[in-house]
This record gives sequence, structure tokens and C-alpha cells, in this order.
Amino acid sequence: MKKFALGIVLFTISLISFSQKITVTETQKTVQGSARPGYLTTVLLEKKFVEKVVKESVKDFGKTDKEGQTYFIAEAKVPTISSEPIKVYFILESAGASGTTIWMAFDLGNAWVNGGHAKNMDAMNLVKDIAKKCYTTSYQEDIKAAEDALNDASKDHDKTIKKGENLQGDLQKNAEKKIDLEKAIEENKQQKVDLENQVEQNKKDQSAATEKVEKMKKALELQKQKLNNIQ
Repeated sequence: MKKFALGIVLFTISLISFSQKITVTETQKTVQGSARPGYLTTVLLEKKFVEKVVKESVKDFGKTDKEGQTYFIAEAKVPTISSEPIKVYFILESAGASGTTIWMAFDLGNAWVNGGHAKNMDAMNLVKDIAKKCYTTSYQEDIKAAEDALNDASKDHDKTIKKGENLQGDLQKNAEKKIDLEKAIEENKQQKVDLENQVEQNKKDQSAATEKVEKMKKALELQKQKLNNIQ
């Protein structure tokens, strides 16, 4: 049952992931007062979450700094773009209620990677891979949350089943106790009858014993009179 429910959750999330089409376009933005070519994509995720994933994705490139709204890595090591250290810029901006744009630019020192550069596709793929990581990380967190929720629900289900079993046990004990009580009541009734009979018999025995005592007293007096009548 647990595996079936989890399978439904994973299937639903997989359908959502297949519907996300990542598009990267060449777009200029202002960096240090000048328009620079870069690559833009949009992910349907909140900016705060995207920021965390993007920083994690580029941490191997080098130390990330920030100037205004622009992040940059001054001595970035990006083997797919250049064998020498380059400067990488990225800007994250909210797009709509729950979307975020990711813009990245690559300054080789003597040129900026753009649509006409030999590393154009490598740059686009790098940005696309980061966008994919944003989605996969989000889905993985959703899966973890779904697994935790399923686990909690399963525990609650097991507790409910156990409680039901305990209640059935208590009900059985109650029925057995009722039988014992009914038996005790019947025994008590019989005991009452026996005691009442014993009380009545004791009254008769007391009367007989009293009569016997009186007879013995009379017999004793008769013997005393006989003794006194001896001349």
C-alpha cells in the first residue's frame, strides 16, 4: 500500500517535470555601466530557492561576490568555457508571482561569450544545466516531503489499526467480565438463599437448644428434691 501511494506521488511529479521546457536565449544586461551579452532563462520557482541552487551550482567555479544586484566570480574556473580563469556574472530577478529569471555572462578578458562565439553552445548548455538543477532539486525536495508525509500517514494508519485491535480486545474482555459478573450475581443469589436457610435453621436450633436447657434444669431440680427428701 505504501509503495503504491508513493508511486502515485512520484508519477505525478514526473508528469510535472516533463512539462517544464527550458529555453535559453541570448540577452544583454548592464554590467558595471555597460551592456554585456549573456544568456537568459526562466524557471517557475521562487527567487530565494533559485538563488540557493544557483550559488550551489557555481561554487566549484570559485568564490561568489555581489555588487548591487549582480553576482560575480572574479577568477572563475569553468573548463567547458575556457582553460584559463574567466569572470562570470549572474543576475537573478523575480518573474511573475512564482518565477525567476537567471541571466549569466562570461567575460573571457578579451571577449564576452555571445551568439557568434565558439563557446556559445557551451555557455547556453551551462545555463540550461543550472536551470535543470533548479527543477530537479525542487522536485527532490517535493519527493522528500511527500515521502515524509506518506510515512507520517502510514504511521497514523498503523496506530489506528493497532488502536482498533486494542479496542476489540477490550471489548472481548468486557464481554468476558460481564459473563463473570453475571455468574457472580447468580452465585450471590444462591448464597443469599443458603444464608437465609441457615439463619432459619439456626433459629430452630436455638429454640431446640433453649428447650433442652430448660428440660435439663427441671431434671436437675428434681434430683435436688429427691436428695432433700431423704430422712
